Amino acid sequence: MKRFLIMALLASSFLSLKAQPPVETLDQETAQSHLADRTCKLTTKSASTLLSASEIDIWTDGEHYYQGLPDGNKYQLFAYNSLDDLSDSPSIDLVGKGMLFQNLTEKGTTVKYMVGGPWKLLVFYNKAGQPVSLFYALHEHKFGWSIPSLDYQTAVNGVYSLKTSNANINEEYRSKAHYTKMVFGENWYIPKAENWEGDYRHNDPGIYTLENDQPNHLLMGFGRYKKVPLPKIPKLEFRVVEGVTYYYADGQLIPKEEYKRYEDMMAPGYGGNAAEGDPASWEIELTLEGLTVHAHPTKYISYSPDFGTEFTLTKDCSAYGFEVPGRWAYASVRPLTRYILSLMPKEALVLMRGEIYARHGDTFRNPETQKYFNAQPWYKKSGKAVVLTDIERLNVALIKAEESRR
Repeated sequence: MKRFLIMALLASSFLSLKAQPPVETLDQETAQSHLADRTCKLTTKSASTLLSASEIDIWTDGEHYYQGLPDGNKYQLFAYNSLDDLSDSPSIDLVGKGMLFQNLTEKGTTVKYMVGGPWKLLVFYNKAGQPVSLFYALHEHKFGWSIPSLDYQTAVNGVYSLKTSNANINEEYRSKAHYTKMVFGENWYIPKAENWEGDYRHNDPGIYTLENDQPNHLLMGFGRYKKVPLPKIPKLEFRVVEGVTYYYADGQLIPKEEYKRYEDMMAPGYGGNAAEGDPASWEIELTLEGLTVHAHPTKYISYSPDFGTEFTLTKDCSAYGFEVPGRWAYASVRPLTRYILSLMPKEALVLMRGEIYARHGDTFRNPETQKYFNAQPWYKKSGKAVVLTDIERLNVALIKAEESRR
């Protein structure tokens, strides 16, 4: 009876979480925390430490969310985003064995519970003892609707240069790099980029909605401007009280229909460069050099210069800015999940792994790899023995595991 009551209570909490999934966004505070702690030591904790923890952790593999529940010497990870009933929900079952967990869901694999800096990790090892994937705990439980995890944002966000376009852009514009720079992101951190003095976050870029329930991203194209005045939009918010949603405009309660009407009118990045009068749909594919984009334009705003609807972007820096150089700087900043690696083209994985060593000034036996890094303006040979951080060593192993899977 006691077990039944516990399960019923947990099921109730899961259903609540299912309606409002937790979100951890790469805002400036989060990014700076990652940057400050990128050289942290990852310490393996005893399995009993997690089994005896008083608070329940929410974990993500970068794509899905799980709630960790200790039960004696068993630790269960329930995928609550697909729950209908707790007792029937998919779970990953771990049994504590000293310093390690034995993974009952996938026989022969083990799991380490590791802690370092802002990270709490569950690192999964195969039968050969090689790390193959990981979960990390969300340390702030933020809630929102249809907002994806930090991992997709980390992979896509950054500063880009326009490489090719299907539009006839005036050569005067093309010759000026600051007219063909673009930025993808969502309230994230880029302190400074070439040809621009200041902080990108304060230049009011416009938001565009990607298809297939992908995250909102900011796109800034220098030289673009708004030709159509936009209506005044109130500050919109909604609150959920005991399962009922209430809608507000400038703090005043309004009907849902009026809220939706304002929401449809709202110009992402309202009032600034690259603002759209209606969300535009962007289809994005990650490439070795950056992104390929197909944009579905709207009827409200025209731009000068017109970049067209099909263009290729070369990545200048990641969402962590130029403080840590390279297209995949996050591989030296934060632990990588299998999901974030699955987004990468196969040929990018080798360079991502090499870039970790190149940031330390290492040299490469493969002449093509060496030639690639020689061409990077930030690369400098150190001539010293390379010492990777704990996060970097873990990421090198995870990238190798993904390369083997391909």
